[in-house]
Amino acid sequence: MSNLVMDKPAPHSVGSRLALRIAREPDASRRRSLIRSGSDRNNLEFIEYLYREVVRLYHVDVTQAERLAEAARLIAGSSKDKLAKALAYRAEGHVLLARGRYKSAVERYGKALVIYRQGGQELEVGRTLYSGPLQALIYLSRYEEAFTWAAEARAIFEARGDRLRLARLDSNVGNILFRQDRFSEALQLYRQAYRELRRQNQHKDVAVALHNIATCSISLNDFNQALRTYQQARTYCEQSAMPLLAAEAEYNIAYLHYLRGEYSTALQLYAQTRARCVEVGDPYHAALSDLDRSEIYLELNLTEKALDLADSAYDGFSALNMSYEQGKALTNLAISSSRLGLMDSASQLFRKARVLFEQEKNRPWSALVDLHEALMLYEFEQDARAERLCRSALLFYSESLLSGKAALCETLLARLKLRSGKPQAAVENCVAAIGRLEPGAVPIQSCRGFFVLGQAQEALGDTRGALQSYRKAHRILEDLRSQVHADGAKIAFLKDKLGIYEGLVWIALGGRDSDLRTAFNYIEQAKSRSLVDLVASDAPGSSGDAGDSRLENLRRDLLWLQHRIELEEAKDAGQGHDRLKKLHDESRRLERQWRRIARSVEK
Repeated sequence: MSNLVMDKPAPHSVGSRLALRIAREPDASRRRSLIRSGSDRNNLEFIEYLYREVVRLYHVDVTQAERLAEAARLIAGSSKDKLAKALAYRAEGHVLLARGRYKSAVERYGKALVIYRQGGQELEVGRTLYSGPLQALIYLSRYEEAFTWAAEARAIFEARGDRLRLARLDSNVGNILFRQDRFSEALQLYRQAYRELRRQNQHKDVAVALHNIATCSISLNDFNQALRTYQQARTYCEQSAMPLLAAEAEYNIAYLHYLRGEYSTALQLYAQTRARCVEVGDPYHAALSDLDRSEIYLELNLTEKALDLADSAYDGFSALNMSYEQGKALTNLAISSSRLGLMDSASQLFRKARVLFEQEKNRPWSALVDLHEALMLYEFEQDARAERLCRSALLFYSESLLSGKAALCETLLARLKLRSGKPQAAVENCVAAIGRLEPGAVPIQSCRGFFVLGQAQEALGDTRGALQSYRKAHRILEDLRSQVHADGAKIAFLKDKLGIYEGLVWIALGGRDSDLRTAFNYIEQAKSRSLVDLVASDAPGSSGDAGDSRLENLRRDLLWLQHRIELEEAKDAGQGHDRLKKLHDESRRLERQWRRIARSVEK
């Protein structure tokens, strides 16, 4: 969701030149000299100006905002004016919030509140409560405290008839509800805020409210409402002369089509969005457009295009010093390079991405990098390094909610054991992989698990067991048919698909009573399977069953859910458990519906 809505800074001429020099001075001792040089100024007036600049800057350049908050603290420390100290605490709270130091931020806000309450500054109490502290408390999952502070702020604003701040407070409380997955309640508050903010012609606040409504609609799996809201936001921002926010809305429209698997539409919109972002000076969303397009081309196995766009995205995020996004672009670069056979280059890129994610303390992405590199090393028969990285990824996924990724790690370990001549150990890994998955969950991983289990059983001479495992993999594969699964998009699966049929054919031909008819049927199915995959990969956004509109709509809904599952899985382990479970449950429900309709179409 968008950050909490705060009061906007008003223009002020006092101390602007000195504040600018402080904000831009990297040396701490020189900054202190500059602060001393302005010590003859009215402390409270200058701190008020510094505070407004902190509010203006902390989302734009947090380092400059931090320097100004430091200046406010030093000046207030030598002042007897308690209100100056309270304002300095608030400024520090905003910077700490931007830095992700939420507990310290709440502490600073709390100190400001003590001073304002003791001084009977009721309005300042309300202004302090309804913005930054709520955001910090949300991130700390201290929801009851957030609701208590919000209620106090509401009472203050209601007593004053302050409808503007009440509307902004509605947006902020909506964010608390959103964080608790109370999406319908959040949506009601966002809409209520939107109506009042529009009445008061608060253009930027209206844009934030529309963004929140759209994001909430996504969480409610209401694609059409989200799309309409972003289109409304784009039109509103264009009419209100806010080109940057209009470009952001345009990016989100393209992103929605990507989530739905409507790749042709998404690619076209992303290209238009990128051009517009360059035109209006929005390098962030221009780079995001490149990153998302690289994701699409990876899913479509158009590797060279994916590499070029990931490279462009990396350059864009590097210029903005955005480590997390740089890491994602590097990961796509590495995957693309590995598909082009450039193992050494890919390994270096994976290593650079891993360093960035470790600096960000982002364990989900560090584990994902380990898994992707392990899969690449397996393909290049670098088994020792592949096993080490795979076990590192498995250690994380075993402790998380991500059973599909954990099962994939177990399956890769089984392949490594099988190749090293340890089929019994491979069987154990496959059984562990299948055991990690709930019935019907993550069908691609179940299919992989049964396929490799069949290979291991065949290596042990257990023909009957191998046949059963191959048949189970075959049934899952046929149920999947031409669905496109985001979970397997960047992890090659075609070899497994054909390998299932190869295993069934060899067993049909290799027994005492070789069954030529059965073998021939499997060969024909394999040919058909290859053709379907070829058509699907060559037609972005299409489906092998596109002739039936019900299947096409289900395909889009499934991709929507699977992309959203991937987004949830990329968050910290232990967060969003209920949300992730609901997404998996809904995905399984749609897959069952897909199978029912697909079978009826075949009849």
